[in-house]
Amino acid sequence: MSQTPFFKTDCPSCGAPVEAHSASAVTLVCGYCNSMLVRKDNGVVDSGRDSALLEDFSPLQIGTSGTFVAQRFTLVGRLQVQYDDGAWNEWYALFDDGRAGWLSEAGDLYVMTMPVEIDNPPKFEDTQAGFSELTFQDKHYIASDVRKISLKRAAAQGEL
Repeated sequence: MSQTPFFKTDCPSCGAPVEAHSASAVTLVCGYCNSMLVRKDNGVVDSGRDSALLEDFSPLQIGTSGTFVAQRFTLVGRLQVQYDDGAWNEWYALFDDGRAGWLSEAGDLYVMTMPVEIDNPPKFEDTQAGFSELTFQDKHYIASDVRKISLKRAAAQGEL
């Protein structure tokens, strides 16, 4: 990931500098006041939402880098989702080649997802844990966990 930001501006809520490294990120969180900002044209607007995270002692942080399928990536954002049984993190990963993905972190389990084109993708509402199957690139998958979540119980950090 390039250290040079793709986009720079000031937070409309507190005036602190805000940067984005991903051309595809549409939401930024001010690192000073936790305001959730939405990119619009050549600036940002304050969505009016506070996005403070719960401390979860994750070993991952904004700026952590790694390699997935021989491609380097850097974590540039985090969505922390709460549900009845706990919380998990979805990290927005920006790859050196410009692609983006999501690294899901739940306890000590990590899953990287990236957009792919498939014919006739399954509908979420029809997916059932333990029953729904998918074959992709000659590999067979069975859904093991399916949850509907509400982003009303979510917080964010960095860019998404």
